Amino acid sequence: MIEFTVPLPPSANRLWRRSGRHIHKSSEYQAWLGDAGWLARERTGFSPHAHIRGPYKLTLHAMRPDKRRRDLDNLIKPIGDLITSIGLVEDDSKC
Repeated sequence: MIEFTVPLPPSANRLWRRSGRHIHKSSEYQAWLGDAGWLARERTGFSPHAHIRGPYKLTLHAMRPDKRRRDLDNLIKPIGDLITSIGLVEDDSKC
């Protein structure tokens, strides 16, 4: 089992931006992926060459940072992208 803690990702509504016909990751999302990826690698001692291949189970423990209403589903996509971007898993579609 691999466990680590990262900051809360941006809202799912702020992950992607459009420029003309192109859709790209927002600068806020790119910054979060970089910072959270660094923290995850630092806290686990994970090597990107030892990634998980095939099906895997993902368990998220989340706490509300404030009293605003939030949708837990908005955490799944960024966390999947994060663990794929740092090489922890081969493909987040295998979760």
